Amino acid sequence: MFEKIQTYTVITLLTLLIWLYAEAQNPAKPLNPEVTIKLLPPKGSQLRVSLESPAQVKLLINGPTGILRTLEEQLRTGTLELTLGEEGLPTEPGVYSHPLIDYLKAHPVFANQRIHIQEVNPAVIRFTIDQLIDRPFDVEVGPFTGVETQGPVTIEPATVIAHIPLSLMKRLDAENQHLIADPRLDAARTYQPGEQYSVEASLRMPGIADASLVSFEPDRVRLTFTVRTTQVETTVTNVPVQIVLPTVDQNRYDIIISEPLIPELKITGPSDLITKINNHELTLTGQAIFSSDELTRGITDKTVSFDHLPDALKVNSPPIVLKVTITRRKEAGSE
Repeated sequence: MFEKIQTYTVITLLTLLIWLYAEAQNPAKPLNPEVTIKLLPPKGSQLRVSLESPAQVKLLINGPTGILRTLEEQLRTGTLELTLGEEGLPTEPGVYSHPLIDYLKAHPVFANQRIHIQEVNPAVIRFTIDQLIDRPFDVEVGPFTGVETQGPVTIEPATVIAHIPLSLMKRLDAENQHLIADPRLDAARTYQPGEQYSVEASLRMPGIADASLVSFEPDRVRLTFTVRTTQVETTVTNVPVQIVLPTVDQNRYDIIISEPLIPELKITGPSDLITKINNHELTLTGQAIFSSDELTRGITDKTVSFDHLPDALKVNSPPIVLKVTITRRKEAGSE
């Protein structure tokens, strides 16, 4: 009896081993993952690599069931990193276009002869390798939003090192070879006129649309400034529109506009002027200014202007277009 049990046990184990072996060796349903290719420079190098082809790549992989299961687990993050100088990737600066499958076959994840990468889409990887250089640049102050400064603004430090690709540096126009420091003002803070403040400022290089191409050391500077006045926004309701005609035409035409009052107008300006507006010490008006030619043509639309306002005030509302009816008066003695 005991011998029969041993025999059945051995047979069961052998059957299980054979099944597991067959499961591992037999081709399974192809694996069809989508991965994000990420190109990396070697650690500690002064190289920068930019992927020009799509980062999202679809693969079709054949192989034994067990291996594909392991591979699927390895690719679960969805990102596949390729490092310059490894898997046959170059390290010399230049522009490259090469079948991606060649690099994938050498990658540790796929370096198994029982795995067959049947399809890669897109098939070609295109990338640029650039040499990073360090260059000092002078820093200039960018625009202050909501604050007008008085006197010079102190920048610390006034010179910053930029890590910039050599090819980009060669293409950079002379007028763009400086840095802009954009003040990081606290929107919740009230900056008082006559007071001195110090804030951090982020850096950017004009003429470079992709900010990720360049890094700075340090990556921020500090600005010290004195406030002359602060910019404040207010909303004025029922702003009257004044009709303005050339002197020669004032008695020749009757003008009717669709909206003699602008329901709502947003104005930004120095706090002292905004206070005068809110206290009705400064009156706002819009102007519909007509030329003799417009009157002769009998235009039907007219944009309201605010050019007569103080230069420090800015209208934030969208352009206001009025419907206009122009009627020429009959001359005395005419029928």
